[in-house]
Amino acid sequence: MDEFSLTKKIILVTGANGLIGKEISHALASRGADLALLDVCNEKNLQNLKNKIKKKYNIKIETFKCDISNHIQVKSAIKSIVNKFKSIDVLINLAAI
Repeated sequence: MDEFSLTKKIILVTGANGLIGKEISHALASRGADLALLDVCNEKNLQNLKNKIKKKYNIKIETFKCDISNHIQVKSAIKSIVNKFKSIDVLINLAAI
């Protein structure tokens, strides 16, 4: 048994396209976690990150452009994440200014 397995865990990472966010996302994916990645950056950058992680680790992964200071965008993103993944097990908040 792998004590550090995150298989079947849904992890939401805000600030996913930042320096730390990218590294954390890769680390989580390497342990088998499925990821919901949020960032305020442009969608092309998020898609590039998603494609790299998906290709390397073959996990379930979705990206969402979201400004976490906007509660309407946050509510919409959470609703979309729950619709796609059915739950969220962990939140890692790395969003910064």
